[in-house]
Amino acid sequence: MTHAKTNWLIILVVCLFCGCSYVPPSTSKSDWYATIENHSGKSLLVLNANEWMPLFGADGFGGNRRVMLYFSDLEGDGPVFQNPVFGEFSAPKLASRHLGTIAVNDKKGEVEINLQQIISKPGDPVKTESCPANGVYPLKRWKDSAPPR
Repeated sequence: MTHAKTNWLIILVVCLFCGCSYVPPSTSKSDWYATIENHSGKSLLVLNANEWMPLFGADGFGGNRRVMLYFSDLEGDGPVFQNPVFGEFSAPKLASRHLGTIAVNDKKGEVEINLQQIISKPGDPVKTESCPANGVYPLKRWKDSAPPR
């Protein structure tokens, strides 16, 4: 094989390898960000991360995609929301009321989550543990949506 053909073969193999590789969603909270959407007086908070999908995978063309990790229905006027319903996107039916606050700071463009997850069974004394999503996150989008017609 000539030198040029060898170089092209190496480049092809590297491109195929890179195009078919998967990088899971970031587990580092420093890469997470919040979005909020308003619909008919209610707000939906979503904590997101980015992941790199294979360029040619089972889901079609990949690339950089947003992964939704956690969500909360924010009730009330805010900017501090007390004892919200909070859950993971992987198990939305298990969303439950949490003790604590979610504070939205428009001026700084951030959301602070300080929640305790209730782990006790109904009727037992209340036991809580720190919510894994606690922290301060940049607010990347606040979208006011018109009510459906």
